[in-house]
Amino acid sequence: MRYLLYGFLLLVFSLSSMAAPPINYYNPADYFEFTVPILPAFGEIIDLSEPLDAPAGKDGFVTIKDGHFYSGEKQLRFLGANIAFAGAFPLKGEAKLVARKLAKYGINLVRLHSLDATDGRPSLISTKDGTSQKLNPEYLDRLDRLIYELKEKGIYVNINLHINRYFQTGDEVVQADLLTNFSKGANLFDRRMIELQKEYAKAFLTHVNPYTGNAYTDEPSVAAVEITNENSFFYSFYSGRIDSLPPYYLNQLSELFTAYLQKKYDTTDALQSAWHSKSRSLVGLKENESLETLITIPLQKENRPRQVWKDYMAFLQQIEQAFFCEMYDFLKNELGVKAPLTGTMAFGLGGLASQKELDFIDIHAYMNHPYYTEGDWQGQWFIENRPLVNQLKGQPLEWAAVHRLEGKPFVMSEFNTPYPNWYEADSLPLFATFARRQDWDGLYIFDFNASGNYMPEKVTTFFDIDGHPVKMAELIMAHNLFVRGDLEVAPNEIKAKVPLKEAVDTMVDYSWNNTHLALRRLGLKDFPDFDQGFSLEFAAESSSETVEKKEESVSPLKVIENKKSRPYVTLDTPRTKYAVGFSASNKIELSDLFFTPLNTNSLYSAVLFTSLDKEPNPISKSNQILIIAAGRTENNFTIWNKDYTNATFGMEPVKTEGIPVEVVLNHEAEKIYVYALDYSSCLQNSLKVQKGPEGFSFRLDPEYKTIWYLVSTEDLE
Repeated sequence: MRYLLYGFLLLVFSLSSMAAPPINYYNPADYFEFTVPILPAFGEIIDLSEPLDAPAGKDGFVTIKDGHFYSGEKQLRFLGANIAFAGAFPLKGEAKLVARKLAKYGINLVRLHSLDATDGRPSLISTKDGTSQKLNPEYLDRLDRLIYELKEKGIYVNINLHINRYFQTGDEVVQADLLTNFSKGANLFDRRMIELQKEYAKAFLTHVNPYTGNAYTDEPSVAAVEITNENSFFYSFYSGRIDSLPPYYLNQLSELFTAYLQKKYDTTDALQSAWHSKSRSLVGLKENESLETLITIPLQKENRPRQVWKDYMAFLQQIEQAFFCEMYDFLKNELGVKAPLTGTMAFGLGGLASQKELDFIDIHAYMNHPYYTEGDWQGQWFIENRPLVNQLKGQPLEWAAVHRLEGKPFVMSEFNTPYPNWYEADSLPLFATFARRQDWDGLYIFDFNASGNYMPEKVTTFFDIDGHPVKMAELIMAHNLFVRGDLEVAPNEIKAKVPLKEAVDTMVDYSWNNTHLALRRLGLKDFPDFDQGFSLEFAAESSSETVEKKEESVSPLKVIENKKSRPYVTLDTPRTKYAVGFSASNKIELSDLFFTPLNTNSLYSAVLFTSLDKEPNPISKSNQILIIAAGRTENNFTIWNKDYTNATFGMEPVKTEGIPVEVVLNHEAEKIYVYALDYSSCLQNSLKVQKGPEGFSFRLDPEYKTIWYLVSTEDLE
């Protein structure tokens, strides 16, 4: 799961405070039950499994060329979904159904997350003997079968190693019972924990999957391996977790810090001179400290001279980089892992610098991530309950984009607008659009399923989308935009070069969650957006440099500002078009198509059109077009607080909002047919279509109790 610093969340919320507050609306006539089943149904219309080109890895191992993923001569772009905890261990009979459902909706990679829980949940690790050093054969076999079924459907996997593992006393880990947050921070430098991480990686990755016949080191459907999840000194320091480490580990870190300072300053006098401050309130070298004895690490709450903090940040970056390089060398050169490797998500410029030698860069970003009053999933949760269309600048999109390193693939392995936000329907369209324009290599929603219940009839967690009708349907459009390539990469680009030392120094002032401000300090004036890509390069030079590529072009995206900070965004490409946001009562005019959402109660919606043809036919020539018209989703009997920032999770079944839309489609066919689809995507109702001088007109309506429709040039009934 995600353990993001709450200061970061507060920054997100402060940036969103200018957005209009939620509208309290709920028209029961517009809502209906709509679950997305795992079992196949006769007559299904939607199925993207064929374009996935099964089996995964048939053209060879995933490699990196020109800063992107390849298999053979084919560039790979991954629309992924996380599967975590119990979700990663379905029964063998379920595994095939899980893979089929994912493939149907266009998912071509699964990030296998939280496989190593030691809290009693299903896990690859068995702790029955008081250690965390043995694999659980039952769950390993279930995972093997799932990976096999995914491979057979053309779905790659991303394997995460250290996520939720608590080291046990029986592991000979000192003060193991005092370590918190899955030993993160400490496991980056403690030799015993590093040894245990290597042993786990060896046992897991060299294990031969009996269904594929390959060890995971030699499995071409393994697209990536991540060493540890959301684990960085910079996050641990600014969240206070380094300071709260048990004494044994604080002493270890102080010894390493002393060794670092000895190498840099050579003598205590030189160190004292560098750390000296004229201000009596700032403490440089403490009494009885010297390079010959021990220099204790500075604690977050301490008032120290600036040079102390600069040395400490540089030290943390060096130790962190050493860990990732050691693990990389072990995985690649000792175990022989063929898949590309990354360390963890990038935590600011310091965390990014720590992973500059690894194969690719990863980032996580959420819109309105829930936060807890007591931190770390303790106490009462709240969300800000605001739309992404109001935050197209800054967090979370542009903040994520500035972490892309030049020449390396870039992946957002976690993103979502978590339930029960009222404005979830704009999340997938906007994230997929931004990622494609930025020429990213992977976009993985968190998550598909973490409960292990693969037949949910409601939204079960903040993050699970398995039971979320709108997010599941919108995956089709996201696949077509991001993987199929309906949208062109942004024609303009910023290439920034910043000095490595100064970049790490910015961690003193800007933590890990203010990378925009840090880059601005280093001279960057312009930032990535929907029409301007971005990449960053670290250099030894002492000055920053920015090179911009500018081309005259017409953007396929428009942001229309309505009154009271209620905007909407339109996209107009030949094969995929949409309007997301507060577009009610506005006539959306796109090429060969115009439509008017009529949901005057809620104002907010996502209305999307995408061609289902194998050939690159534009909407005006497509034989089949999928339309999604969706709004708010909510479990039955959900009860909100007065500020609409907290709610009960309600009961099954999940209900979703149908959006009335008047559509006029300029199509070359002599006749078209429009059908309402049921939750399995089978034909349900035939809509009335009229042909006029502007094209074919028809009306989508909540009375059909669906969020998706099919336009066809053939009569399918």
